[in-house]
Amino acid sequence: LKAVLTISRQEKIETIAYEACKQISEMLGVFTVSFAIVDVKEKYGQLVTEFISEERVTEPKWYQPIYYSGMPFFTKVIENKETIHFHKNDPKNANAPEMEIFKEFIAQQIVLVPVLTREGIFGMLLLCERSPTREFSASDFAFLELLANNIGIIAERTQLLEQSEQRTTELEDLHQLTHTLSSSTNLLEILETAVEGVGKLTSEALCVTVLINDQANDRLQLSYCFQTGRTMNCPINEEAIHQVMLTGENQIIESIDWEDQKSTCVNADKSCSMISLPLKAGRKVLGVVQITSLATAKPSPHSIHNLEMLADQAAMAIENQLLLEKITNQAMTDVLTRLSNRRAFEQALKKEIARTKRNSSEFCLLFIDLDGFKQVNDLFGHPVGDITLQGVAQCFKRATRESDVVTRLGGDEFVILLPDTGVAGGE
Repeated sequence: LKAVLTISRQEKIETIAYEACKQISEMLGVFTVSFAIVDVKEKYGQLVTEFISEERVTEPKWYQPIYYSGMPFFTKVIENKETIHFHKNDPKNANAPEMEIFKEFIAQQIVLVPVLTREGIFGMLLLCERSPTREFSASDFAFLELLANNIGIIAERTQLLEQSEQRTTELEDLHQLTHTLSSSTNLLEILETAVEGVGKLTSEALCVTVLINDQANDRLQLSYCFQTGRTMNCPINEEAIHQVMLTGENQIIESIDWEDQKSTCVNADKSCSMISLPLKAGRKVLGVVQITSLATAKPSPHSIHNLEMLADQAAMAIENQLLLEKITNQAMTDVLTRLSNRRAFEQALKKEIARTKRNSSEFCLLFIDLDGFKQVNDLFGHPVGDITLQGVAQCFKRATRESDVVTRLGGDEFVILLPDTGVAGGE
């Protein structure tokens, strides 16, 4: 009762496990008691904590998962969900495959007790006893199984609470990210917010790349490494990106072949996976979010759902921004010649006057009209006149610099703004 009450006061799996190991060690006088969480699907146990009676160790010594598929001792407990007691010096165990476990643990006796929940096996208690003469009574086993059952109930409750708190935090993060995305004023800011969202929703993410393909097939791309905290060369799988753009479906690579990757972000000896998600607006795929993570298994449905929600919000913000830029561009562009229109020219002229005053520089304006243009329209018709204006506009664009502003004021009248240019340069 004391042991159950002690562990029931704990709020985290780690502290529940430690207190359980401590209570068992003190009440039964066992040398070492450990607790491991079991992943039945992946067939490994991950040590959470251990308690050594002489050293009072609270930190786990195993940092790598123990894959039990080749260890009959663990497999039998997991499959049968029953307690097992094994004595090294028992003659009938001399050739038993379970003897392999004594190569891993310094002990004369080992007891494994499954910790069960309603969904199946959650973990196991591992008792290692150095004394070959120590006897475990029926009441000892009853105590261990009673405590294991209570650990399972308490651990299940704690897990549900942790999952609930985690999902509440995730929803709050998604709400905040949605607000930030909807108020973003440019595409780069949207990409930065999407990257930030991946970091909040995926704790194992190493790096992320967000890219957008616009109608001109130009790629706007932002990569970020969570290990170093800066933008850099993150691994990109072009084939996955192509498939996502083509199908609009998620692409998951459970194990990355690092020989095919060129990255300064992740060490090549790390085992990683990659998920690529579409940025979709309706049926149209605007871009891709590609995430490299430490996990080497398929992400959980819950994680994928969160990332899809983030991708959908980002796609909506991207579509709105592209539409805004398109409308803005149309409002500042002459429809026929694709040059700047009068409104765009007036804004550019105002900025250039202010810049010239500030820098004590100069600029030049060229006012141009086309001689005989009316005769072109009269003789050949307005369609030919339109083609003529388009050709003249292209000549002006080819003859000017990127910084110059070429404008059609109306009809056959044009003006060209030449920054940092005097009269001689204009002539």
